[in-house]
Amino acid sequence: MELNTMNCELLATCNALGYLEGEHYHKEPDCLESVKDLIRFLRYEDETRDVRQQLGAAQILQRDLVPLVCQHPAEEQLFQAVIRLLVNLTQPALLCFGKIPEEPTARHHYLQLVSYLQGYKEAFTDGKVFGILSEKLYHILQLDWEQRAEEDTLLVERVLLLIRNVLHVPSDRDEEKGVDGEVSVHDKVLWALHLSGLDDLMKFLATSRTDTQWALHLLELLSLLYRDQDGEELARVGRERTEEERAADDEELRVLRQREEAERRGRALQRGPRHSRFRGTFLVEGLKSIADRDVVYHMGIHKFRNYSHDCGKRRHRVPKRKQRVRETETQRRSAHNVRIFLREFSVDFLENCYNRLMYVVKERLMREGAEQHDETYYLWAVSFFMAFNRANGSRTSLVSETISLRTFHYVERHLTNYYEMMLTDRSAATAWAQRMHVALRAYQELLKTVSVMERSREAELRGTAHVIQSNIFYTMEFRELFLTLFRKFDPTKQAEKFLRDLVETTHLFLRMMEKFCKHRKHLVVQTKKKLRRGRGRGGGAGVSGPQEASPDAEEETWRVLLEQLKTCSEEPLPEDVVPFDATLEQSVEEQRVGGTARIQTALRAGRAAHALAMLRAAREVWPEDDVFGSSECPCSEEFLLLRRIFFVQLPR
Repeated sequence: MELNTMNCELLATCNALGYLEGEHYHKEPDCLESVKDLIRFLRYEDETRDVRQQLGAAQILQRDLVPLVCQHPAEEQLFQAVIRLLVNLTQPALLCFGKIPEEPTARHHYLQLVSYLQGYKEAFTDGKVFGILSEKLYHILQLDWEQRAEEDTLLVERVLLLIRNVLHVPSDRDEEKGVDGEVSVHDKVLWALHLSGLDDLMKFLATSRTDTQWALHLLELLSLLYRDQDGEELARVGRERTEEERAADDEELRVLRQREEAERRGRALQRGPRHSRFRGTFLVEGLKSIADRDVVYHMGIHKFRNYSHDCGKRRHRVPKRKQRVRETETQRRSAHNVRIFLREFSVDFLENCYNRLMYVVKERLMREGAEQHDETYYLWAVSFFMAFNRANGSRTSLVSETISLRTFHYVERHLTNYYEMMLTDRSAATAWAQRMHVALRAYQELLKTVSVMERSREAELRGTAHVIQSNIFYTMEFRELFLTLFRKFDPTKQAEKFLRDLVETTHLFLRMMEKFCKHRKHLVVQTKKKLRRGRGRGGGAGVSGPQEASPDAEEETWRVLLEQLKTCSEEPLPEDVVPFDATLEQSVEEQRVGGTARIQTALRAGRAAHALAMLRAAREVWPEDDVFGSSECPCSEEFLLLRRIFFVQLPR
């Protein structure tokens, strides 16, 4: 769509913005009103997004809006209106159309809009725009929250959305056909963002206690910032390579060189000195044709290695609903200076921001204060930053917020939910499968981190890993999760990379379980029990239940138990105690109640040492909320807890 086909009113509005003369942009007196008119035009565009396409063809953003931001930032009303228009123009094409259109005409409009967005992204490779935005954000964030006006809050949100839209624009694979390590448009945008200081402002927002409303925006920006990056490879950037890595690279280069030489020799053999019509006729002995005779081969003999009976046949057309899903995720190595910047940013983010930001995001997600599917950004952050930390020295304290049983249950719950939605919501099954892949990677990285903690030299980390493993291995949902995912794997909805990650995660889970069970003497294994039916309905009529003791008798029993507890607290306690029955298919809450009942049974049976040992074992298994006391509580508090358990009425 050319500029001369633009709507006359839209053309007049664009001309009223101003003009660029050399390096200076001269704005017209009605520039502010023209910007507002463009926003109004975009509000009433049709389903083909005609206004957006006409503005993209006229390059309004590159020729007018970006110079206005760079050269007239002091005019607050104009700056606010231009930023609002920029956010509207750069919003993703998928958001404009709702989904990728199937109809050819609508698909053409969609691809045309994507090409305009790619042109917009190139306009932001100049660091001037991000520099102006960084200064504006810096001055606003210097103010206390009670001093900020409503326009300041809106400007912060719009600037974050503008950065999100620019980073979200997909790369043009046809234009960027370079090898790994070459500078792409996305790399240029990242470098301009780094030079402007916006990365430091993002870290400030992540640690600020008064700006928690931007937490999910920041997490989305981080996911786009590290697009096409791998956490483990990024952690190794800038390090001196070992001899093994150099030898592996040399071997890979040698194999590629041999393959290239073989292809070159093959092409030389195909160019014979004779004309192609005199290539000869051959009989292939041992290979029968349809007539039960040797095959007559009419092609060049150098092409025989690729011969099969299927040559010349029409390929069987696979229906669209049965075709395998295409791999949409790609990884490439950015330019070296960009990777160095991303690595340094990741190190600073882990040391100062990760635990705080993930806590705030988790609270907003649990309280349903986020948009739909925002939890995928949380799952991505768990997988990426924990992989980076594991490859960068494995300092568990930097990711302590996401190493807990709550995180395991949260990831497992969403993984199961995505699996169920993939089976029920057929129209969006591919999208649910992609979300399930993100959750599976987060679960895999949690298991890898626990495995590293188990091999740590610190006793505290090994103890934490033991508590986590004792819960996930004894819980039925965690054990049966992988079997369910294997059974319902659908290659038409799920990518091959999902299957590869599923196999690796299952292998890791089984190895950890094998190691956990190998040196455990008191391991509970689930067995099937046959229930015997009673002889008759009245068979138990003569059996009387346990007699309840009087309050005075219970007080006297507790006095005796208290003396025993004081004595045994100074002596070694028994170690063969299990706080819950793992053979029962119960939830975590039911297991906790069962553990309390076991402690009460031991107390009423007079086994004070056994009850005290079971209380401490239950504290290690269920450390959350200090239900069985804190890890550093004195013996007097333990006696009070045991007294409360002794007198409480529990369901049997």
